[in-house]
Amino acid sequence: MKIENKITIVTAVKNGEAHIWELIESLNKQKNNNIKWLVVDGGSTDNTLSIIESEIKIEYNIVKTKDFSIYHAFNIALEYVDTTYYIAAGADDKFADNFSELIADFIETEEYDLIIGGVQKGDYIFFPSLKKEWFYGTDAPHSVGTITRCSLHNQFGKYSNLYPIAADRFFLKQVINSGAKYINIQHIFGYYSLDGMSTRLKIDSICDLFRIQMATNESFLVQLLLLTTRLLKTNFS
Repeated sequence: MKIENKITIVTAVKNGEAHIWELIESLNKQKNNNIKWLVVDGGSTDNTLSIIESEIKIEYNIVKTKDFSIYHAFNIALEYVDTTYYIAAGADDKFADNFSELIADFIETEEYDLIIGGVQKGDYIFFPSLKKEWFYGTDAPHSVGTITRCSLHNQFGKYSNLYPIAADRFFLKQVINSGAKYINIQHIFGYYSLDGMSTRLKIDSICDLFRIQMATNESFLVQLLLLTTRLLKTNFS
């Protein structure tokens, strides 16, 4: 049975002691008690777990497992989420101070399948357009940017291991293309780390996007041109 009027924040982590205190601090600052935190730990050998247990002030749960990828960890987390909605947050991401207040009415009414907000990446503030899918796949930001109805995974499955860098893009594009009901809120939900996997592994991320576009019936010639352009730009930047 799902708990109403709350949202689960899902974090996959392994040895995240250097940054996780910032996420914890942002969670502790939330004024609304409509959030809970689910941490999937992939075998930390540093002080990550002791930091969480000593510093977090909201409801939380830690699942210890030996995951083989971040999306495998998210799929494990889905088995433990007991709220209608969840949102991902990297161990080195953080939420806006008013995040819980921004989303309160939306998670209470449960009207939308996706609740999408803006994110800040370094000095760049990004609000998704959810347009030009032929170009972006989807530009809905997964981590700290998109609140997802858990039951969507019953229809579209869990995160695919075919896309190790961008499985969230594949899932969200399928959901949005299906006609799911979403709302795009013009407020910043959180702050996305520039050290994230899709940023560090840029070429892998570009190749994942190409495979996703092919799997969702986009034009091969257009996507091949975009793939080539993106790879050349990455190599010369």
